[in-house]
Amino acid sequence: MRIISATHKKLGDCVETGQFRQDLYYRLNVIELIMPALREMPEDIPLIAEAILTKICREAARACL
Repeated sequence: MRIISATHKKLGDCVETGQFRQDLYYRLNVIELIMPALREMPEDIPLIAEAILTKICREAARACL
């Protein structure tokens, strides 16, 4: 099983303050990718939107068959 999750909080800090379970944090925190917010990379928004729309259109075409 693979789980992909995202948050705007620093979970390590939440673990230290008791706001997030330590055992769950260490199971989820295998690979950490730190990404900037979309507001910091607005040039990527059209590319992401196009990719999502392409996927939706492809899936809709399959559903109509």
